[in-house]
Amino acid sequence: MSLIDRVKKTGNTKTGKIILVYGAPKQGKTSTFCNFPKSLLLQVKDLSADALKESGAIAEDMPVLDATGWDDVISILRELAETEHEYKGIIIDGGSGVEEYLDALVTEENFDGSPVKFNSWGAGDKVSGVRWLEFMEVLNELKAKGIWIFMLAHLAIATIKSPSGNDYTKNVPHLSKSKLMASLKYVDAIILMESVIAVKDVNDQSHKGKAVGGSRLMRCGGANPSFEAGNRMGLPNDIVLGNSPKEAWDAFALACKNGRKKA
Repeated sequence: MSLIDRVKKTGNTKTGKIILVYGAPKQGKTSTFCNFPKSLLLQVKDLSADALKESGAIAEDMPVLDATGWDDVISILRELAETEHEYKGIIIDGGSGVEEYLDALVTEENFDGSPVKFNSWGAGDKVSGVRWLEFMEVLNELKAKGIWIFMLAHLAIATIKSPSGNDYTKNVPHLSKSKLMASLKYVDAIILMESVIAVKDVNDQSHKGKAVGGSRLMRCGGANPSFEAGNRMGLPNDIVLGNSPKEAWDAFALACKNGRKKA
């Protein structure tokens, strides 16, 4: 096959997506994305499935797998990438747990089991950041197979060093800098899921007011320095999520459908 014959003129609409969703606990991340049809919940330290099933937040028959370590995470995902099965979506709950398993393994193998040595001058994070690429490559294989991956993570607040002005803080996924930067190269969307509180009667001096309600949103993009978000799926900057996991999923699914139309 010549080089010209290999040129693609149309996109492959059958590939999946890799979506990194983060937010504070109890924002409904797991219960929302477990509404994805024919999906599997891969629990990595965040063992919430039993409580969510008991409360009715996710279906009683939701398929669940528990990963017991870094090697187990990679083995499970690789088998899902290389074998035929019914699952069209994988919810990884959570990315922070995957990182903890990896860092524990790297500490044992490369730093004599010493967290002090691991944390010294960021040496451990550099090693584990390279190995994190193995995880992202397996997710990419799943994506090529047409599977959607939702990697859920907790929220952290990072201090951003600005070369042209004052430093500032920003909401980011709870991953180390090296792992977050590696992940951003692969993901199709990074989304902040949060509750936005409406306030009235704000005092001019104290800048305090009265909370009068609010709404749950997915922040999917926009030039906002206060949080990390963006996508290449045609999603709007904000998606209003409604009052239940099902309403939240329906709103997200509709935004994805409309994004494909725009593309």
